[in-house]
Amino acid sequence: EKPDYSFLADLAAFWTEGRGGRTDYAQAAHCYEQLLALQPESELGVYPLAVIYRDGSAGYCDVQRAIQLFLRAEAYEEVAAMFTTGVTGPDGQVCLASNEIVAGAFRTWAHTPGDPEAGRMLGDLFRDDNIVTANANLAAACYWGARENPYCADQLAALVEAGLVTDAALMEEISGTAE
Repeated sequence: EKPDYSFLADLAAFWTEGRGGRTDYAQAAHCYEQLLALQPESELGVYPLAVIYRDGSAGYCDVQRAIQLFLRAEAYEEVAAMFTTGVTGPDGQVCLASNEIVAGAFRTWAHTPGDPEAGRMLGDLFRDDNIVTANANLAAACYWGARENPYCADQLAALVEAGLVTDAALMEEISGTAE
């Protein structure tokens, strides 16, 4: 039996809600990341951690990680909103420029999960370093969502075979269907 690390989500909530008298989003992010590292299959904290990274509440903005977590939480509208308005960090720097084409693809995916054309476009976007820095985990998550499309299935297989997919929860999900 696996140990239960859900107390880390409670501790993160303690920090985000300021129950101890002060809020500390950096501590909350650390607790959520610890939870996901120790218990990769856990869904606890995925969405709130994405919000912390998107909003820059921990003192810095990490749009790649926010997108990865929103995809895991199937919060495609959140990602669409990020690309609709763009994301500015707490220091005023642009972390993600707006792009209505990408936002539209995510909105399509939100309403038609696994849409093969949206999955292909988004997977290629994240694989090829077009608008955001290339990220094999984000590309794999998009290809995974549209894996019924033979192109997407082939691209996903290539990323996995090359050892480029490092997201433990995603790999567990992919491996679980291969058996």
